[in-house]
Amino acid sequence: MSSMALAQHPDILAQAKAEQEKLKPQGELSNEQLKQMPYLEQVLKEVERLYPPVGGGFRGVVKPFTYNGYYVPQGWQVLYRIERTHQDRRVYTNPSEFEPERFHPERAEDKKMDYSLVGFGGGSRFCLGYAFAQMEMKIFTCLLLRNYQWKLEPNQDLSLSSIPSLHPRSGLKILMIKNSG
Repeated sequence: MSSMALAQHPDILAQAKAEQEKLKPQGELSNEQLKQMPYLEQVLKEVERLYPPVGGGFRGVVKPFTYNGYYVPQGWQVLYRIERTHQDRRVYTNPSEFEPERFHPERAEDKKMDYSLVGFGGGSRFCLGYAFAQMEMKIFTCLLLRNYQWKLEPNQDLSLSSIPSLHPRSGLKILMIKNSG
């Protein structure tokens, strides 16, 4: 989803590429280099917010409560929708817009409320593979930014389907061009 989001926002793609060029990559990608990519981290958090890897989850009710006039007893299972959490206007300014800068430390919209970015769960149910997934996404996107130019093929349906996981309903066609040199 990061390649699609970046192709749809050329200004953000250019800024992410500029960050990579500043690092003057030579040789193998190192862990030290990966730590010097704050803008790429913001981009990937925004991709997680707009295109979460799963749709939601279940939680057990530990204390009964009333919500919008409905009583929910202890012991029930409730479903939460990650998409709704990530579109909460109390947390995110212009929630439907792709704005990686919302995760810049000076803005830090995801810190306004606990559990406002839960693409990988939260609390005691936080994904055990989160750090690995983040590293994998960062390496993949970093190598794309360093080694390729890309754009979306025109006239394709980019509406999303959430089964089995979030993806463009009709697939994703991208023209990839390897950088020379």
